[in-house]
Amino acid sequence: MQIIEGIEQGTEEWHALRCGVVTASNFSKVLAKGKDKTRMAYMMEIAAEIITGLPVESFSNASMRWGTEHEPQARANYELESGNSVKQVTFITGVMGVGCSPDGLVNENGMFESKCPKTVTQIDYFLKNKLPSTYKAQVQGQLWVAERDWCDFVSFDPRINGPSGYFKTRVFRDDDYIGDLAKKTDIFLDELNELLTKLEN
Repeated sequence: MQIIEGIEQGTEEWHALRCGVVTASNFSKVLAKGKDKTRMAYMMEIAAEIITGLPVESFSNASMRWGTEHEPQARANYELESGNSVKQVTFITGVMGVGCSPDGLVNENGMFESKCPKTVTQIDYFLKNKLPSTYKAQVQGQLWVAERDWCDFVSFDPRINGPSGYFKTRVFRDDDYIGDLAKKTDIFLDELNELLTKLEN
């Protein structure tokens, strides 16, 4: 495992570090069954990045930009509420060449991941009081890559004036899930190498 620091996430340099690497934010695509179109589309994106050495342009919308803009506030609220200090890092590479860009590391064994969703989504997260299934692959994948034991997942909406504007749950490492993820990632990488061989010959 290698922890890279000193480069701001979202910059050209950060995108260059991730170029051609299977990342935790896309592990849900890796886990898609069989010849799923989402899985294949992601595989072709990685192949394109490896062949050209250039990052594929990523999709962004107003909701995603909102989340990025308010992440510092979510992190500050977490540090105040929990008493923990969040160490920001650029990118972490792990076994098999996979990587992740967590929102922060906490102490020796923890991580921090935050989302700033739409208000309706925030209310849903608060009421269900558990890690949204949408982010299970990402969070467990980050714990795998970074070799950490737990992650504090925070969802934050500053538009809500009340307790439901901030939600936190601690997610512990699930070695059975990670073992399955590692196995399916290995299969994905084998198929990616087969695709690259076809494209290069």
